[in-house]
Amino acid sequence: DLPSLRGRMFEISPTLVRFDAAEPTSAGLRMLGLEQLLRAAEGARPASAPIPRAVQDFYLTDPISRASSTMAKCSATFTKGQDPPAEHAGEAQVHA
Repeated sequence: DLPSLRGRMFEISPTLVRFDAAEPTSAGLRMLGLEQLLRAAEGARPASAPIPRAVQDFYLTDPISRASSTMAKCSATFTKGQDPPAEHAGEAQVHA
């Protein structure tokens, strides 16, 4: 049953059942991580190429925006530098 499972999880690792709590990292674990990082970076040189962007098109990062024709037009305008379609050009002049 679920309460028994959670009780056993608490026995093994109390952090598994402490919700909404940030557990501090122990000094030993921090040092281990730093040592591994230093070993991995030993002899490494900085790359001359620029770091690529992780998100190529921020405006289409969620499914609702990807399904929206309006967001597709906005994305093309802002990320690709394309002008929006002229279907509403007359309205823009009326409201301007």
